[in-house]
Amino acid sequence: EDDSLPRTMAATDQTAAAQQLYGSKYTHNVMFLCNHNSCRSQMADAWLRTIAAQREMEVGVASAGIVGGTAVKEGAITVMGEVGVDI
Repeated sequence: EDDSLPRTMAATDQTAAAQQLYGSKYTHNVMFLCNHNSCRSQMADAWLRTIAAQREMEVGVASAGIVGGTAVKEGAITVMGEVGVDI
């Protein structure tokens, strides 16, 4: 099986990190896809990871954007931090 990431996540460091977080070693994998991967997809990714960890579920999780070159929005980091979820 090919565990490579979609071409939209081309940065080498993102690819290496994400390959450990999802792939063929998991029975189920979830990809959150958004335009910029800067807010909603990042928040959804973090929520699923948090819930899966709390319930001791093994699920691969990743997020990606179809438009590159954007960073996670500070507002998303702030809001998730308020509920104790790190993105």
